[in-house]
Amino acid sequence: MAIPENQLKIWARPGTVQGTKNTHAAIRNALARHQWPDDVRYVTYLQGSYRNNTHLRRQSDVDVVVELTSLPVRDASRLPASQQRLLDRDFPEPEYGWRRFRRDVRSAIADAFGDSRIREGKKTFKLAMESPEIPVDVVVAVRYLKYTEYSSQRSYKRTEGLGLYLPAESRWAINYPHLYRRNGVGKEKATNWWFRRTIRMFKNARAQLVEEGRLGSDTARSYHIECLLYNVPNRLLAGSYQSAYSSALYWLRDNDLARFPSQDKQILVFDRGPDSWNEKDAQMLINALVRQYEGW
Repeated sequence: MAIPENQLKIWARPGTVQGTKNTHAAIRNALARHQWPDDVRYVTYLQGSYRNNTHLRRQSDVDVVVELTSLPVRDASRLPASQQRLLDRDFPEPEYGWRRFRRDVRSAIADAFGDSRIREGKKTFKLAMESPEIPVDVVVAVRYLKYTEYSSQRSYKRTEGLGLYLPAESRWAINYPHLYRRNGVGKEKATNWWFRRTIRMFKNARAQLVEEGRLGSDTARSYHIECLLYNVPNRLLAGSYQSAYSSALYWLRDNDLARFPSQDKQILVFDRGPDSWNEKDAQMLINALVRQYEGW
């Protein structure tokens, strides 16, 4: 027996956002009270499920990005040497960078909420707020510009992303949240608003498998599920909740995942980088979802 239409319809509903908005506003206000250097400009925004409207009805962590925009990191590694020299000449390395920015962001938030409420993580620092009681991951990042051509400040080709430095690994972790969101919005419209509903159905199904001990909690992140479903043909995400869910699930089971691009289209889902997913876990997720669907 398959998962009934009504259950899938419940799973497809988005969660509340009011507590998330309040959390974002509180952090934004804390940063606004800080005394910043004159040349520092930043933006704050939600990242992940809340920003992409794929969050669930059950409460989940909130990712708040604080992005340094005025002093970006410029990646010239894909340029020939002559163009690299031009870029370096036009944009000397700024004195104020990610490390100082992160220190200032942490100081501003500690002043507002108390240092005892902050816990350091690998990529973020975690903030425990009293009200609303939603766990917060503060992502301190810098605007990242990947150049593929450079002739002058007016003539270039580049892609904009987000850079997060990992001191313990001496490397940058790069992602492309603005492209990710733009492509997701495009697929949502192309599927007549079924893309995000299908994502929420898959994420709720995954959550139930984890709760029942039938799938490891670290087998598949929300981001991974969204990237898998981004590759499902638009025509399959249609009709009814059961049709969209089962069509997507069986299409993923029956197709080769190896060359799937991520939703931002900058890398493959399985690019074998230090932050990437692996096909074994993806197949484990899909097989568990098929067993769940058919054995309901």
